[in-house]
Amino acid sequence: MPSEENDSEGSKATRNAAHRYGGFTANMQAYQAKLLEIAQANVQFAFDLGLRLGTIRSPAEFFAVITEFTHRRVDMFWHHSKELAAYPFLRIKPPRELTALPGG
Repeated sequence: MPSEENDSEGSKATRNAAHRYGGFTANMQAYQAKLLEIAQANVQFAFDLGLRLGTIRSPAEFFAVITEFTHRRVDMFWHHSKELAAYPFLRIKPPRELTALPGG
């Protein structure tokens, strides 16, 4: 029966895709968790900056606070960029049958 044959081929294709891209899915979930961690760090940073800006008493203190938080933000950005660049899912090579030219 054609229906059973199609089901068999469909489930085989699903198993093949799960085998090939299972690592990709796990890496993507870890990547999303890292993005959530970065978002939480950014919210905490903004909250800390707001608290410090609220306690400023002089113009000189304003510049000191801005300088301190600018350095912190640059360090955070550098750290987060290195962490995100370490995820290997960006280096996954597609299967040959997806990249080969037809007839070649």
